[in-house]
Amino acid sequence: MKVLWISGLSLQVQHDALENIDHGSQAEGVLVAHFPPPQDIELHVACLWPGGSTRKDFIYRSVFYHLLPCPRRGRAATFFVFDHLFYRKLFHELKPDLVHAWGTEDSAGLVAVRLSPKHHLLSTQGFINKIIKYSENSIRYRIVARTERTILTRTKNICTENEFASEQVRIFSKNKNSSIATIDYPLKLEFLKSSPSNGKNEKVIFVGRITKEKGYEDCLMAFARAVPSTWKIHIIGAGSSKSEEHLYRLAYDLGIENRFQHDRHLHITEFIKTLKSSSIFLLPTYIEGGCMALKEALTMGVWPICYDNSGPGIYIRKYKFGSLAKDRDYDDLCNVLHQCLAEKPWLEEPRRSDSIAMARAGFEPDAIWRQLKDLYLRIVGQ
Repeated sequence: MKVLWISGLSLQVQHDALENIDHGSQAEGVLVAHFPPPQDIELHVACLWPGGSTRKDFIYRSVFYHLLPCPRRGRAATFFVFDHLFYRKLFHELKPDLVHAWGTEDSAGLVAVRLSPKHHLLSTQGFINKIIKYSENSIRYRIVARTERTILTRTKNICTENEFASEQVRIFSKNKNSSIATIDYPLKLEFLKSSPSNGKNEKVIFVGRITKEKGYEDCLMAFARAVPSTWKIHIIGAGSSKSEEHLYRLAYDLGIENRFQHDRHLHITEFIKTLKSSSIFLLPTYIEGGCMALKEALTMGVWPICYDNSGPGIYIRKYKFGSLAKDRDYDDLCNVLHQCLAEKPWLEEPRRSDSIAMARAGFEPDAIWRQLKDLYLRIVGQ
């Protein structure tokens, strides 16, 4: 089966295959964890290349990549209605059996429906419109929220990573004929094969965008209030210049600047080292679909502490590893964090070993691909 994926370019692919030269890469996505694909899947990935001059093709981990030039600016102003034109030549050249779009943050879903009205699939969390009240009120974000509503209305086949995301899609999708499947995202083999953290390091880690809905303010304030002075915190994530300035100012105002480290992005090898040297994953997000970093923490034996909402609650309960505070209750978050530091539940055996093993089996790429291929066959057979 020949499948065309439409998505943004992963930072890891840009780093590994393109000498880290900027080709319009986006934040680290979930696609790379699927590579290499099964032998009976010929997988092509098409990514727009803002400002690119000519199409660029290359192979990465047995996947055929195609970077397609497009204007550097202006696409959002037209609600992405012309984006399918950038892909059409490649589509007719490949003649794929199915087009699989990833995410609603851009035009991928609209393009998939336009190129292949019958045989398409959209993978999405589907709640951009729900988190808009927590996000920066930019014109582009409002355009993206409108685009998501349009995509969910037009798409026939949708796939989400968990039950919470499926519920959100049903809320915003007006297409009563849409079919919604639930298939989780796999994790990269680098995480699944690495030895886990020993849980004895005095370090807290936060991984996520530096935005209000991710709860970075609650994270820093809880750390300053509840964590002993010998512990350190490592924040990994990028945001706007305004939000990152606020991050540093908050760390200074809380008096933790000497225990605070921030990196906008880490290559996977450095990120794994950071997880292995951490004991607590603190992510008091206000709303979250699944969060790849949370899943990675579970497989590495790093104890998650989150608000009891949306995706985090699903995974912490499922794998019986981590703690949940009352939703958006900062005082309870501090109490839970303080209690965990006193009891160190992440060191308890056999729960620790059993939870790590269960999480690694649950996010194993081959198992995810079997579900994904079955879904592809059902769509193509329609």
